[in-house]
Amino acid sequence: MADYISISDITNSLFSRITSSDTKQIYVDLANAEAESFAQSLGVMDATFLVDPICSVFKAYLVQYALYNFAGDYIGVNVTDVGEGDVYRQLFDRSLFLINRYKPEITYAMLTGTVMNRSDRAVSFGKQVRS
Repeated sequence: MADYISISDITNSLFSRITSSDTKQIYVDLANAEAESFAQSLGVMDATFLVDPICSVFKAYLVQYALYNFAGDYIGVNVTDVGEGDVYRQLFDRSLFLINRYKPEITYAMLTGTVMNRSDRAVSFGKQVRS
């Protein structure tokens, strides 16, 4: 699996509170695995077809994906702040919002740097009749 994002790409203050780089790397690895899974869902057959460096929208998506998983694991850790005041819950909600915002913007062409051949698509207007 390639490294599409690294620990240094995540500049969130809550994330930076984690002192163990191994723990931080777990969330980065989840995001890097998501990169390949998401690319496959768009028709990219192999990770070697992804452009390097990845586009900024895809990178932002992956950073938010890492923060989403991180915040989800830490919700309720601060028992006095559970509910609306829980900063991890706020980060979770914000990351989910941004994931849903970025995801539809990411295309096959953005990930591979190529445009699919027109023959790869079919468009039909009107009635179809079998003979």
